[in-house]
Amino acid sequence: MNIKIVKAIKKAKEYIRQMANVGHDESHMKSVINYAMKIAAVEKNVDSDVLELAIWWHDVGRLHRDDGHPQKSAEMAREYLQANDFDADFIEKICDAIENHGSKAGADLPTTLEGKILRDADKLDFLTPARWKVTIQNKKIATIKAAIKKIPIIRNQILFFDKSKEIFDEVAVKLKNYILTVNDDFFAEYKKQLLREL
Repeated sequence: MNIKIVKAIKKAKEYIRQMANVGHDESHMKSVINYAMKIAAVEKNVDSDVLELAIWWHDVGRLHRDDGHPQKSAEMAREYLQANDFDADFIEKICDAIENHGSKAGADLPTTLEGKILRDADKLDFLTPARWKVTIQNKKIATIKAAIKKIPIIRNQILFFDKSKEIFDEVAVKLKNYILTVNDDFFAEYKKQLLREL
């Protein structure tokens, strides 16, 4: 990995560490990278530099706002990458991946392979038991309610790749097993609903 990319990742990490956003911290980025690399391993012609930079930058806009963060993240990435003399086509691939990683209704889909992998990997992290442990401990009701609605559609309506669906099935079992162990009065009313969706 060249020094410019290493510095760009370091800058993204600086932004991430400034955020007080449980669930979108450095551990989230590492989890997304882990899932992305598993997907990329079975796909052809993946630009790993584009993919890794897009992952590290995809949520930095949450430093300023959660709603609309993909556009803000892409804006911040574009500004940094242009100021540091990255190739224009390289920047556009990264920004396309970042801008289109969301899954809200009306959101554009990524046009690049790397963008599709980022989107899938980001959604897969939504099911990671470690992330749920933090979500439950911090009593993030909005996240739990969103999960109850989103989990049933992630596998068949959001994920692009067969490998992503395979990973989803594996992680969903781990999440279900984790949720069965949770004995938290706060979480009790959501536990049954979530288990039904898994």
